Amino acid sequence: MDPITLLITLAPLLINYAQEKKSQKEYTLKEFQDWLLTNHHDVLFDEIKSNQGLLEGIKIILKDNHTDVLERLKGLEKQISSVIANNNIGSKLAKGLSPELILSGQAINILKQMNENQSSRILETKDMSGTRYKPMDGKTRMGYLEILEERFILDDLDTLVKHNCLNMELNSNGNRIFIITRYGASIEV
Repeated sequence: MDPITLLITLAPLLINYAQEKKSQKEYTLKEFQDWLLTNHHDVLFDEIKSNQGLLEGIKIILKDNHTDVLERLKGLEKQISSVIANNNIGSKLAKGLSPELILSGQAINILKQMNENQSSRILETKDMSGTRYKPMDGKTRMGYLEILEERFILDDLDTLVKHNCLNMELNSNGNRIFIITRYGASIEV
């Protein structure tokens, strides 16, 4: 297995392992290798076993506490994604690994506001003061969404719909309603 493929494969598996074993104070290389075999990652197990430098690197990563391990691995996963995001084929992989790489800060902020308020729908309204976006439900009846970059809001909403973070429908007055999807709610913001 070439080094790039190995790294792209290994980072998410280390994250999955750490998340499954989050109650443990420490992780060991042996436990990770056993986990790989139990989860049918035999090829990766063989690759790790035959590479002393990789074995040592994994040991060092697994020595830290759970929170540090997860933060560092997620940071690595995002770095890998950002490197391959500029390649036509790689960009499709990067979107799968870290969808936030393709979303603007404002698009992520829209999802964050909806998640924090537990809103499932926002209504696009137009009046003399401009276009505004009002949550239709949620734990608090907040006013309107905070829009950071007015000139890019249409692009950001279209991007969220295109990438299945939001669905869009029209109400009886022809106003757009944006509905958050499970995928949109799951993006770490």
